[in-house]
Amino acid sequence: MSDNLAELASESGGHLAEASVKAARKESLDKNRGIVGIIVESLRRSTTNLKDFRVIGRPMGSSKEVTISSVRHQERTFVDVDPKAPPHESDSDVFEAGRELIGQRSRRMQNLRDTQ
Repeated sequence: MSDNLAELASESGGHLAEASVKAARKESLDKNRGIVGIIVESLRRSTTNLKDFRVIGRPMGSSKEVTISSVRHQERTFVDVDPKAPPHESDSDVFEAGRELIGQRSRRMQNLRDTQ
């Protein structure tokens, strides 16, 4: 679907496409197919053309609305860089921290796949 939206935006001369899907009152969206399935699948890929998505809903038995958004589910890491160190050493520290972050995410995604 995300590719369909991108195609529609392109054919229309647009730069951005948005979609909104709402369940009927007292009903829920399918968690494995449709728009939610597309969002979940896009999160499993290393690259995605989905940006700034939000899923808003009420868990079964709850009166409180919950929002899951791409903005809140970003990962980052910090690296202490010695300002007096040669650039190649600083670069090496930053790249190593990036590799570690990617490795952590890859392991979490593999665990997620294994549990399904």
